[in-house]
Amino acid sequence: TGDRDTVLRAQMFGTMMSYSYFEMDIKTAILNASAVFPDGSHPLEIVDEVFEIYEKYPTNWRSAYKEFENNHYVKDVTRNTDTDINCGFVLLDLLYGGGDYYETCKIASLAGYDCESTAGIALSVRGIMGGMEILPEETNTLIWLDGEGTLVNLNDSGLEKGYWMTAEGLPDRIKRATVVDKYR
Repeated sequence: TGDRDTVLRAQMFGTMMSYSYFEMDIKTAILNASAVFPDGSHPLEIVDEVFEIYEKYPTNWRSAYKEFENNHYVKDVTRNTDTDINCGFVLLDLLYGGGDYYETCKIASLAGYDCESTAGIALSVRGIMGGMEILPEETNTLIWLDGEGTLVNLNDSGLEKGYWMTAEGLPDRIKRATVVDKYR
């Protein structure tokens, strides 16, 4: 979610993911999840601003992102605006993605900033809402390997390349589906 005041925003995204199991409307999920913010708080103002900008540019995501960025970018290195921008971009990703997984991914990726993080949050919400059925076929064939995909759970000392998950109490190799089942 960025630097500095991230706890409330992370709570909002976690709450939104929880709502996404039961709520299929992005706008409603955002509004319900934003209830974690105290009345009159700055993060709640960001949510309101995102909806205002979305209404202003209902079909032009590039203009919406640019206006939001212009409203929050500060050149002063002693101030950090990444949290506002990142969190606003997650909400814009979801709104402009229109419920489509690929469109949400495309917009999140093209928007910039910490797009690997904002896309991860937005696509998690979309994935929870739509389930495995909405994921691209490549997800199943290349990542899940039709349920045979395996995570290597080894500490990285001595490994020459790649990124490995390390978690105590889990076997050296664990199927991705097993990890998902543990979260469920």
